[in-house]
Amino acid sequence: PGLDHVGAEGRAQLVDRGYGVALELMDAALAQRPDAWNLAVLAAALTYDRLQFQESIAGGPDPETFAAYRRDAFAAFADAARRYRESLERGETRDDPSVIRRWFGAAMGTAELNFLRPDDLPREGTLQDDQIDLIRNAFDAFEPEARDRHITAFANDVQQAVGRATPEVKPRLVRHALRIIGDHPAGASLRAMQELYRDLVSDEIKLRLAIDGDDRVGVDEPFGAMLSLRFTHAVDRETGGFGKYLQNGVYARVGNQFRVVNYRDDLEKTIRDAFGDRFEIDAIGFFDAFMPARGVVEENQEGWMEKPLAYLVLRRRDAAIDTVPEVSMDMQFTDQTGPVTLGIASNTPLIAGGEDRTTRPCRDLEIDQVVDVRGLVEGDGEPVTLEVRLRGEGVLPDVREVLRGLDTALDGFEIAEDGIEADPPIVLSDGNAATTPMTMRMGGPQAPAGGYPEPDENGIYRLPIEQTVRIVYQPTGGPVGAAFAMPTLAEAFDGTVANRFYDDLDIMPVEGDRVPLTVGFWSPVRIVLAILLAGFVAGVAMAVLRRRPVLANDDGRDWTPARLTPLGVVTGLRRLESERGASLGDERSRSLRAEIDRLERSWFGPDSGDRMPEERELRAVVERWSAA
Repeated sequence: PGLDHVGAEGRAQLVDRGYGVALELMDAALAQRPDAWNLAVLAAALTYDRLQFQESIAGGPDPETFAAYRRDAFAAFADAARRYRESLERGETRDDPSVIRRWFGAAMGTAELNFLRPDDLPREGTLQDDQIDLIRNAFDAFEPEARDRHITAFANDVQQAVGRATPEVKPRLVRHALRIIGDHPAGASLRAMQELYRDLVSDEIKLRLAIDGDDRVGVDEPFGAMLSLRFTHAVDRETGGFGKYLQNGVYARVGNQFRVVNYRDDLEKTIRDAFGDRFEIDAIGFFDAFMPARGVVEENQEGWMEKPLAYLVLRRRDAAIDTVPEVSMDMQFTDQTGPVTLGIASNTPLIAGGEDRTTRPCRDLEIDQVVDVRGLVEGDGEPVTLEVRLRGEGVLPDVREVLRGLDTALDGFEIAEDGIEADPPIVLSDGNAATTPMTMRMGGPQAPAGGYPEPDENGIYRLPIEQTVRIVYQPTGGPVGAAFAMPTLAEAFDGTVANRFYDDLDIMPVEGDRVPLTVGFWSPVRIVLAILLAGFVAGVAMAVLRRRPVLANDDGRDWTPARLTPLGVVTGLRRLESERGASLGDERSRSLRAEIDRLERSWFGPDSGDRMPEERELRAVVERWSAA
């Protein structure tokens, strides 16, 4: 309570000052007793505790001060190990392997080799990593028999620490320990573990990244890549498969406990982090987790399987980039100490430098075009628009490449500046990311209706991709053509094209490849004149009608639509019901209401699909109620 007035920062400074005073006392004691190696160990422990305290407080010291604390801590451990060895050689003390074990633990992130974290482990080129070589040199400085005893004790300590370590820490802890132990017999168990890890990563499992198509990918142009996992039959049997890496909500063992893991989300984050700012990711799609692996030949060896993981749509930002970056993913296995996590790194495919680009592979290309010329026909000043929906397996081509006649579709009109707007492509992932208990009770996930994707002749698996492009045409001021010519598929591409157009509120198929149109006659001046003329004609008509007897209009056909479209027929029947329902009688009124409901469900309901009624069906409905 007496320190509350100084605040958290003040208390931290007082604690740090206390460490400083304690270390000064230790230095004074060592100056008086230079042979007291146990005091040197205590000084090293205090120095390292000071470092960890600074790491624990918010903000911490500035980087230069923190680096100095770290150097002091490691120097103190090295000095303690030297004093201990000299005391041991003089016969003044007994074996105490904990001196160097604590030094190694400090290099690993914690002096007692417990609660190790992956982020704290040494990285190549760091001061921590340099300690591994210094510790090995310290062991080599012992006399042969003493070295053998201390290496054996060190190997046993590390073996116990590996059993307590988390799966992510194990392989790196073993690797760093073996840099010190070398080929000493005491390290046989650790070497066996490292050999297992190496065999799995190098000889049993491979993460494959493959370019879809030619390596000339251009700059800021989309190209496809497939990420897949290749593995031997033996690993497939031992691990139970790798489908979980394409799922979320998996209840799995992590370290010494079980928790829910979102493997697919983790994989997506790994992919996005790998490409960084050198590549732009347009889209990522994942294959079905339950898609069976297929047999492949890997480096002329039989007995391998391949499971596609993801299909990527990428863009290279710079022509100087000549490789696709490495993608790595953490995978869970089991060794003699329990679960272990190994990082699997992919290959790095080469791509051609420069801006040269080839057309990307795309199978089963489908193009659906819908043109809207209502604004031009009705004279309301709205532009002509063309909506193009592309779908295919692989990277979709640019509309200017795949469609011929795009710029000359309508005389008197041209594509507006920035008039081509493309939505981002969407890769249609297979299956669900999560598998619920209900799914398993119903017999497990089912294969897609069209079956699972098949590889092409180059071994590339693809997923369907969709993209919508909107094109706006603006008038040039010249004569307007009599029809909109629907763009056609360029000769270099294989695929299908469906053409439709807006007719009032309906979307109708185009007959042939042209949409006839009548250019709007009405200008503002003509509209005003027409209104005045219509008013005059209406006045004359009313005057004439007042002088004539009122005759019942019983032909019953003023409700019929001017054009035979589904919407027009339903609207007409509603008008008939509203205006003449009372004269039809109860039975016919109910029949009319039932007819309207049936037609709306059939033509516009959720189960109608893309069904378009034929003209004879529409005409039959109109004639039946006209006769009524």
